[in-house]
Amino acid sequence: LSHGTSAGGPPSVAGHNLFRLDQLMVQLVGDDEQYAAATALMAHELGFPVRVVMGFAPERAGAAGAIEVLGSDAAAWVEVAVEGLGWVALEPTPTQE
Repeated sequence: LSHGTSAGGPPSVAGHNLFRLDQLMVQLVGDDEQYAAATALMAHELGFPVRVVMGFAPERAGAAGAIEVLGSDAAAWVEVAVEGLGWVALEPTPTQE
């Protein structure tokens, strides 16, 4: 996982175009939006009903259960329609090391 913003970290080019997603498949370096887009394209090709979801995934709760949501909490993931279950969320992005 790379957002391309950390010093000394692997570079990650922004975008979701075909060239960028092709680079993702070779270099395996990208952000959660790119992993979600690539996974959705593969699932669609296999015939699965799929969608990319953008939202926020905050990890910390403040006083009185309040949750502080920051721009850095923005996230992308994939949901696949499963008969009898509805939309099931999948997290295709590897953990950041």
